[in-house]
Amino acid sequence: MFGSCFATGCNDSSKHKRSINTYALSYDNEVFHIDVGTAPKISGNKVTSNALVGGFRTYFDYKDWSFTPYVYHRAVDNSLLSYFGDRDPVDGKLWGAVKKTGVSLTVSNYINEYSGIWLKGGIDVLKGTDVASNTKFSFMGGYYFHLIYRPNERLTLSPSAMYMHYNKDLSGYTFSQGGYYSPQQYYSTSLSLAYMRRYDDFSYSVEASLSLSHATTDSIDRYPLKSKYYLAEDYDAVTTKSSSTTIGGGITAVAEKRFGSHFVLGAQLKAIKSDDYSPLNGTLYFRYYMDAWEGDLPKPPSGPTPYVEW
Repeated sequence: MFGSCFATGCNDSSKHKRSINTYALSYDNEVFHIDVGTAPKISGNKVTSNALVGGFRTYFDYKDWSFTPYVYHRAVDNSLLSYFGDRDPVDGKLWGAVKKTGVSLTVSNYINEYSGIWLKGGIDVLKGTDVASNTKFSFMGGYYFHLIYRPNERLTLSPSAMYMHYNKDLSGYTFSQGGYYSPQQYYSTSLSLAYMRRYDDFSYSVEASLSLSHATTDSIDRYPLKSKYYLAEDYDAVTTKSSSTTIGGGITAVAEKRFGSHFVLGAQLKAIKSDDYSPLNGTLYFRYYMDAWEGDLPKPPSGPTPYVEW
């Protein structure tokens, strides 16, 4: 049920949809990346795009180790509620629009030209309008090995593992929940195989992955911010504990073709399959070089990333 409809029994059959314009500006070089942009914000019981978001990361090496510290303030895009915010059908009050503020560190080691390892750890604080605050801790790591390693061709095998912990389960859609995936314990292991090939004016890559994950969630008040909730019928209701083990998989394919010295056309397809989350995304994009460029195409090719996923 949505908002405070548990208590009132309202029949909210309307579609929940929303659109808004956001903007971003970024700068990159070999030493650092910085970006600043806008995201949805709830102000005066209206959704605006006045929230400032952004991030800063820098890169440095020490011997065979590479380090990437990163600080950021981002919108949480798991759902319409977590990203835009949504309106309670009972009293018309908006809540949601969750933002995460965090820091992470990625460390990688170049073992040799065929293999390497990487590790990443991070801490986030998540807050939204009339949403209970939350904290997240995550740690992941992996290993890669090039089965084929040539200047214009690679075949890479990559096992990895991940652990994630949220202080509260705020995945629900009742008032003061956040509408974003937030298990108390999450373990996952995955295996991916990626192939990349590059020619003079054409390049492509295909990556397939398989994963096994286990998650548990604790019970929590149906309305975590009781001081904000006024309906007494289910004031003390709580959610139930849950546990699940799932198998998932995915495939990503990217291709780029150069047309002349200035223009590159690309296409990207990404599909993920799991029990509760199975998006299919396709992107058609182009790059235009202000100066004539006939050097090597990127290896591997990569399409644009939506700003909310930076």
